[in-house]
Amino acid sequence: MTSLFEGLLAAQAHFIATGSSAEALQQVLAACARRLPFSGAVVWALDGSAPQALATFGEARGLEAHALGSDASDIAVLRCLEVEVVVASLVLSGPGLADAAVQLAPALPVISRLAQTRHRGEQHRRDIANAVGAVVDGGFDWDITTGVVNYSPSFLEMLGLEAPGPHITEWSKLVHPDDLRRQEAAIEAHYFGRAELYQAEYRCRNARTGEWVWLEVRGRIVERRPDGTPVRLVGSHTDITARKLLDARFARTDRLASLGTMAAGMAHEINNPLAFMQSNIEFVRRALSEPLTPETLKELDVALEDTLEGTARIGRIVRDLRVFSTVSREERRPVQLSAVVGSAQRLVGALLSKGARVVVDVPEALVVLGDENELVQVVVNLLVNAAHAVRGKPEAQHEVKVTAHAAAPLVQLEVSDTGPGIATEHLKHVFDPFFTTKPIGEGTGLGLAICHSLVTAHGGDITIANRDGGGCRVVVRLPASTWRSMDTPPPAEASREKVQRVRVLVVDDEPLMRTALLRGLSADHDVALAADGAEALHMMQRDPKWDVVLCDVVMRHMNGIELFERVQQTVPELAPRMVFLTGGAWDAALRHRLEALPNERLEKPISLLALREVIRRRRAPLPSGDEG
Repeated sequence: MTSLFEGLLAAQAHFIATGSSAEALQQVLAACARRLPFSGAVVWALDGSAPQALATFGEARGLEAHALGSDASDIAVLRCLEVEVVVASLVLSGPGLADAAVQLAPALPVISRLAQTRHRGEQHRRDIANAVGAVVDGGFDWDITTGVVNYSPSFLEMLGLEAPGPHITEWSKLVHPDDLRRQEAAIEAHYFGRAELYQAEYRCRNARTGEWVWLEVRGRIVERRPDGTPVRLVGSHTDITARKLLDARFARTDRLASLGTMAAGMAHEINNPLAFMQSNIEFVRRALSEPLTPETLKELDVALEDTLEGTARIGRIVRDLRVFSTVSREERRPVQLSAVVGSAQRLVGALLSKGARVVVDVPEALVVLGDENELVQVVVNLLVNAAHAVRGKPEAQHEVKVTAHAAAPLVQLEVSDTGPGIATEHLKHVFDPFFTTKPIGEGTGLGLAICHSLVTAHGGDITIANRDGGGCRVVVRLPASTWRSMDTPPPAEASREKVQRVRVLVVDDEPLMRTALLRGLSADHDVALAADGAEALHMMQRDPKWDVVLCDVVMRHMNGIELFERVQQTVPELAPRMVFLTGGAWDAALRHRLEALPNERLEKPISLLALREVIRRRRAPLPSGDEG
């Protein structure tokens, strides 16, 4: 596909520049031959009774005798008609001629007009574009000066459109909002000469079915004014929806394989804090059974602080796992690259620490436009590969280094190791699916292929090479963005302001969670408990004067979203006062419904400090001196 596309573009550019239809035909034949099964071809134009050979390709000798005669077993003659008059013949030789004839049939009228062409003209400028439409999926020809776009029939069919197709000013309405910026950036990069081709993957809505279709576009500016201003851009779109679905399945397979690789390390990372947390809790329990001294109180305070740090560490691991295992929604948002690397490092940390010194230098200011889940998967795969490369050697002898820096308009991330590197003959295959140099049972051959797919889908690129002196270096470049945090960080310390007592309803089907929140909040607020959604709905309908409703998402019988919808119908004034407590272990449909709501949500494990801040925002501070 690529060679045919490139050949047709080159032919069109040459035709526009010189007006030579013969040379344009020569390039068209060469491009077609690289895709279609024929080894030789010649275009004969009929000038009165004397044929004239305009273009030849490959094994064209020996075809002259058959040009106007009967077909032979290894020769196919395709008549090029113009108003039912034979004006040219396309003679082919080689295997598979029946298939070649069928595929070339739509292009024969175009070839016949080119065979007669001896001057430039607007009609002839469209001929090659029509040829593109005949043999390439989704051909288009964009006149940048007027904004008019000529589309091939296959392009219009692909998107369920009627001829003549949308003007360029209407094109953005078809593109998925999450992909529009990436698509426009790809055009701009080629327009201003930063990229050799206009190349991107994005979704468009099919006007007939309403479904999103994944398209891969490749195009090139083929005409510029003397001052360099682009005039025309020609290219093609290919429907890659099926490929994207397959890529998603490969990505899920890769994630499962990675989770298996990381399982032992993550168990270690979780068991360590659990061990010291249990020891600290037992110490606190024993100390509270004896008379307290100032020294004991200090030790109790330190033990409890360490225990809280342990819960925070486990919470971060659980969040990282949730991000890593969640199926992507193909959404591109500002993502802090240091957070992505941090998540990946925590997931792979135990595996890495066995064989190398790990150095990370990723500035917090670097932000990329992407999908956090997919980017974590990319970095996890690169770190797992690095860990495998350096295993079996003392830590002092090896190093895995992760660095990043701005390279406007991109951000460049590098992962390098001091392992043995990759054999030269294998380097060109490392991004091929199922290619692996690891022993059987240790690698699926999907890791780097998935990395390549995810990075290119982000509008970036990924390369891999051996380092001088040994080891491997992977470079990932991603579109830069600006940081706009969507999260409200909890206060650094408890507010000194005295707040009014408010009425809080806690809805959770986990008894220990209910009692923990009652214990933690009842000193400052009036707290009531509901064991499930039905009980909570009854309490709210009977008495709607609740200031805050803290509601779990995943509950038996009636989940938090279903409760919210029932509240909207029966006591709508309480719906905005619901705050969701999420553990993250729910299906994608429930998660999407939750994310569509404007209500605040807090992720478990939940800090009482964060809960108090949420409640505090529901009531203004009391006037100074008022004891309430």
